[in-house]
Amino acid sequence: PGDNIHIRNGVVYSNEVPLIMPATLTHKYELWYSNKSSLSKALQVLEIGFVKITDTTHIELALTKQQSTQLTASASIDSLVLVNYPIKSFINNYEEGNDLTHCSANNWGPAYIPKKGETILFTPENYRMYHTILEKFEKVPIINKDGSFWLQDKKIAQYTFQHNYYFMMGDNRHNSIDSRYWGFVPEQNIVGKAVITLYSKNEESFRWNRIFKLIE
Repeated sequence: PGDNIHIRNGVVYSNEVPLIMPATLTHKYELWYSNKSSLSKALQVLEIGFVKITDTTHIELALTKQQSTQLTASASIDSLVLVNYPIKSFINNYEEGNDLTHCSANNWGPAYIPKKGETILFTPENYRMYHTILEKFEKVPIINKDGSFWLQDKKIAQYTFQHNYYFMMGDNRHNSIDSRYWGFVPEQNIVGKAVITLYSKNEESFRWNRIFKLIE
């Protein structure tokens, strides 16, 4: 709460300082290749499993930063590009704008994360950012009427938040439906912390090496 969040080219910045991400963090990449056998061996060396290599010379796969660097340096691929696509965010309707600058898998914000006791001056832009939590959690159904903001019959220009909020992101960034999509989470809605993996399965089999493992 009180931080400014900004995601640029897949890097998360808090108050304009890049966050140190865990080594296990993955992003989705598009990979082009010419030699199927060579690529298969490279993926085995990097312990990247569960990838269906076809004869199309193009696949998508989730990689850590280290894996992407090693693959780029190898002779087994032609090119590797970080995937980016517009997302249907709570502040940007996917069908209306597809604004890649403001709301995409790798670029989001900037946005202020509401803090209890902090006051904001309303603008059309930040109203789009906060109107859902104002109505749902703050219980103040503020309406935008042609650029003016109203609470019932009273015109207002600012609002002081009554709760702390958090911005949540998954560690499998391109397969996580998180705060980029559904918005800020009030502190009172946070009920616990995941500490262990009880069950893990992909399309092909159980991932036994992950079951009953502590979460970093």
